[in-house]
Amino acid sequence: MADEHIQFVNLDKVMTYIDQLIAGLQAPQDRRRLFEQVGFKVQDDIKQRTLKGVDAFGGAFKGYSTEYKKFRQAQGHKVDSVNLTWTGGMLGRMTHVASDDQVRIFFPASMARPIRVKAVKKKRGRGKTKPYTIRPKVTESAKAFFLHKDRKFFLLDEMQIKWLQTKIGEWIDKRVKGKDSK
Repeated sequence: MADEHIQFVNLDKVMTYIDQLIAGLQAPQDRRRLFEQVGFKVQDDIKQRTLKGVDAFGGAFKGYSTEYKKFRQAQGHKVDSVNLTWTGGMLGRMTHVASDDQVRIFFPASMARPIRVKAVKKKRGRGKTKPYTIRPKVTESAKAFFLHKDRKFFLLDEMQIKWLQTKIGEWIDKRVKGKDSK
């Protein structure tokens, strides 16, 4: 479980394009810089799109179940739009690692943060209630995996694919023409 991650799939066309055009161009650290930029951009795009409640296909996320909606309302959280956040911890922990031939965007296998719940819990013998803390026994990567099953957020959308093609094409053009890589 130490290496849990979600990987993009079906990127054959993009990767073939990259493989064909990158082969032999510039030093590995130059390619690493490109993939680092790609990682930051794609990661930010996924976060922003998710916070707007939009999936990778441009549709609104599936609504909350009636039971979960009641729970969220009781905790003071919005229920009118789904954006996959409670504390922001899962999206906040999304990260990436770039090398000279790829970028891997993933959720680390760190445990989810404890959350403070306003639910009723009786103190011993007094009949009073108080908030308490739930310590989820799940990793951020597991949360992302299960959320993605119903709400496809961790994918490249069409605009991101076009951006990638343009960015990589520009990067290659600069190197073919012998211009500075910055």
